[in-house]
Amino acid sequence: GLRILRFHHDNRIELHYTATIREYSVERTVIYFLAEIGPGEIRLGNENHCEARWVGYNEAWELLADTSPEQLPALDQAMHFLQVERQR
Repeated sequence: GLRILRFHHDNRIELHYTATIREYSVERTVIYFLAEIGPGEIRLGNENHCEARWVGYNEAWELLADTSPEQLPALDQAMHFLQVERQR
């Protein structure tokens, strides 16, 4: 439900890691894309997603560090990319 204002094609990160789910090891690949969005309503369309919220970098880092530390490289890369973009 959110309109994409700008899609950053040159900021794509692919993470590979092993997750343990109910005593099974599952190889996962997650691909992240970075986009700037416009106004709209967030609609969660997957039963695995129970919450969405807007937070700053520090709070996002703390949340991921507690729940999904394997995803921190994607957050760090996005932040670095945006800092470089601002300097241009």
